[in-house]
Amino acid sequence: MAEHVLAGEPPVHVTLRKSARARRISLRVSRLDGRVTLTLPRGVPEAEGLAFAREKAAWLRAHLADRPDDVPVTHGTLLPLQGHLLTVAPGQGRLPRIEGDRLLVPGPEGRTGARIEGFLKAQARDALAHASDRYAAALGR
Repeated sequence: MAEHVLAGEPPVHVTLRKSARARRISLRVSRLDGRVTLTLPRGVPEAEGLAFAREKAAWLRAHLADRPDDVPVTHGTLLPLQGHLLTVAPGQGRLPRIEGDRLLVPGPEGRTGARIEGFLKAQARDALAHASDRYAAALGR
């Protein structure tokens, strides 16, 4: 996968991907992180794909502008989790943990966001596994 930048204000970073399964050129903006991906079918020259992206630059910028701003997560941030608002606070130990209405995150404050991301992924994985087991049992599978 190659990275390209569409000139203009603001510049748009585009990840170029070739796919044997693609039937047409596609341009996508991730709703999660705002990444722009240009997918080209096999046999389509890179220059043609980039020309397509340049034609759609105004559309891309409009979609990127509509995204909410990323919120940095630091100590004191209110974080919704499982129907409750938790306050991010410094903690002890190795792993983040919930204590009352606080999410205690050990380590330096500069790593708080990354530690919370890992914690939330683990929480989601556990919840999904539990729900899958429950539904599989209900279906007799």
